Amino acid sequence: MTEAIPEKELLTFQRFLKIYSSGEKILVEGQEDDKGLFLLRTGKVLVYKNLSGQQELINTIEAVNFFGEVSLFIGGPRTATILAGSESVIVYAFQSPDLSALMSNPTWGSLLVTRLCQNLKEANEVQINLRVNYEELEQKYTKQSLRVAEMFAVMASAQKAVAQDAVVTSREWRYLVSLSELLHRLLENRTPEIASRIPPVDAEIWQKLHRENILPPVLDEYLLKYFSKNES
Repeated sequence: MTEAIPEKELLTFQRFLKIYSSGEKILVEGQEDDKGLFLLRTGKVLVYKNLSGQQELINTIEAVNFFGEVSLFIGGPRTATILAGSESVIVYAFQSPDLSALMSNPTWGSLLVTRLCQNLKEANEVQINLRVNYEELEQKYTKQSLRVAEMFAVMASAQKAVAQDAVVTSREWRYLVSLSELLHRLLENRTPEIASRIPPVDAEIWQKLHRENILPPVLDEYLLKYFSKNES
């Protein structure tokens, strides 16, 4: 396949030339290397990334194009595994001190700049998507925590109402009061962010629970009367 490359070019870049067979690894995700930059001259390569313990194909790069530029410019280990994806793959492997040789070719220099701009665009898109997802999750968490806070408030208020108004023995009264206190302590110690959002429980909340048929029959009529009486 080298016959497709001009002889003058081959002579100029002979020291950078590497040839790989189909399926052969060119880069390995996580490896610390010499920060080489690769110009795919002929053939194609397959880009794999470890996602949840599985190697997933995330991209295919066709010649002529660059790969390996991320580690070259920002450092750190390789961010993906690259395999030769065609019968014969020819690349020029440039090391950071040899970038001047690469940039001597205006076409390749322009190609590298385009590639880096595309990476920047994709990184910005990922950042935007992450921010949107975070905001959606935050809204969902806030909504759920408010629901949980309301649930605990309803339970504690019901126990308090029964303890104050129902005919029970002194021992039973102490148990009911202690259960209410236990709920508050659990919230304050285990989930203070929920405890700080506990809403006041009024007759309107009990009427809503009544309409939704959530209140057990033994409490339904009693609590509606109790909170209506105490609000009036």
